[in-house]
Amino acid sequence: MYQLDIDFRLHYPDAVSLLLIEFTKLSPAIIAAARMSKKSDVVELLHDYDDSVSQTTTLRDHTYAILSLLKLLPCNDTRYKGKVSSVEMEESFIGFKAKQTSIELFLKSKTKNQKQPMLLCMGSKDDTEHADFYLILDLRAVSLGECGIIRALDALFKAHFIFWVDYAKPVSKLIEFLQKMVYKIEATKISARVRELHNSMLVLVKNAETPDEQCQSKQNIAGKIKDLLVVISELLTTAMLD
Repeated sequence: MYQLDIDFRLHYPDAVSLLLIEFTKLSPAIIAAARMSKKSDVVELLHDYDDSVSQTTTLRDHTYAILSLLKLLPCNDTRYKGKVSSVEMEESFIGFKAKQTSIELFLKSKTKNQKQPMLLCMGSKDDTEHADFYLILDLRAVSLGECGIIRALDALFKAHFIFWVDYAKPVSKLIEFLQKMVYKIEATKISARVRELHNSMLVLVKNAETPDEQCQSKQNIAGKIKDLLVVISELLTTAMLD
């Protein structure tokens, strides 16, 4: 995994850590955008998510945010337009398997939708914190350890660039979103859906302040006004003395 970072840094030094920094900020906005969707697969995913919501942000939140982002963006495989199911899209991106699953058997049973680099999580989407991740490259499984979903996604993205492989069609919009909106690599000719979703998320992030944050913002403004009044008062006093 660290070798991926080293090789990626040679080509994109400014982008090497962007996903790890930015995605934690985007997760709440992605979930908020998903709640506005009427797509049945997104609604079903959020129903599962709402079964156990923590007061603080966890890796589970990030996992559901990533899966929501995948489902919010359309498949780019025009040959199978309207035929690629939500399940097939997810299978092209990540497989969630029980810890006792044989990796060798998983590699042998890969489907036609799993030819491009993908992730394997030895655990459930509800507990990725203690799950082992693997980067699947053809018939090889590269262990990423208990790195967490964001670090695993980071490795998957970088593998596409390091090994010069095309995105899997069902997840191409997801990878485009990451490439152009998060890593800021060749951020031109952005597809309409990616731009629209990103703009919506920016608005949601801006409006997503917690009550404590809103209170703190008001206190900061009040403090600045108070300081300004003190300065004005001092200036008026000085003018009167002169």
